[in-house]
Amino acid sequence: MHELDERRRAALAALARDVSQEARGAVLEAMFLMAAVDDEVSEVEIRELARACAPLVGELSSGDVEGLLMSMHATLAEDGWERRARSVGAALAGGPAAETAFSLAARVALADDYVVGAESDAMDALADALGVDADRRAELLRAAFDELFGP
Repeated sequence: MHELDERRRAALAALARDVSQEARGAVLEAMFLMAAVDDEVSEVEIRELARACAPLVGELSSGDVEGLLMSMHATLAEDGWERRARSVGAALAGGPAAETAFSLAARVALADDYVVGAESDAMDALADALGVDADRRAELLRAAFDELFGP
C-alpha cells in the first residue's frame, strides 16, 4: 500500500506542475463539482479532494478544507452545477490544465470505489466543457483508475 501511496503522490505532483497559478482555482472547482454532483460528498471524496489539493495549494488544515468546500458549495448552490461546469470549462478549455482538471476530478469521482449514474454523466459533461474528447477521456479515466486501485 505504501508503494501505491508514493506513486499517487508522485502522479499528483506531476499533474500539479502543469497547472498555472491562474488555473488552480478552476481545477479545484472541477474536483469539487465532481464530488458534489450526486448531492453527497463522502468522506472518501473529501480525503481525495484534500489529497489532490495539496500539490496545487500546499498542505491544507481540516479547517482550510472545510472553508474551501463551504465557499464552493455556496457558489454551486447559487449558480447550479451546469453553470459552474461551464465556468470551469471556459477558464480551462484548450489549455494544459483542462486534462489535469478532468484527471483530478475523475480521481475524486472514483475515490469511493464506485461511480453512480450522476457522476458518470457529470464526467462526460465536465469533459465536454473542458474540451476533452471521448478517446482522451477514456485514457485519463483508465489512468485515474489504475493510479487509485493499481493496474
